[in-house]
Amino acid sequence: WLGAAFGITTLAAAALGNMVGDTAGIWLGGTVEALAVRLGLPDPGMTRDQLRSAMAGMWKTAGSVCGIILGCLLGCFPLFWPKEWRLWPERSEEGAEGSGLVTQR
Repeated sequence: WLGAAFGITTLAAAALGNMVGDTAGIWLGGTVEALAVRLGLPDPGMTRDQLRSAMAGMWKTAGSVCGIILGCLLGCFPLFWPKEWRLWPERSEEGAEGSGLVTQR
């Protein structure tokens, strides 16, 4: 649905969906941090007041979101590469059918 609505490929729609899902995961949870505390890993050297500050939390979240978005955009880069500049051959329909991939005709 997303691909048809915005006129983008299925893979590009999947990449955008991944970006939204990863960003929501960052906003909603601190699972890795909770696990690190349970495992007894050392603190980063900040005082408790610094760790609890709204500013530290905001920058931590903003850094995580930027990292996820950058990673997803870098993963999308081949989708925007013009076909005539590609360094890899285009797959034939026979090769795609044999690999179990669904192709649109």
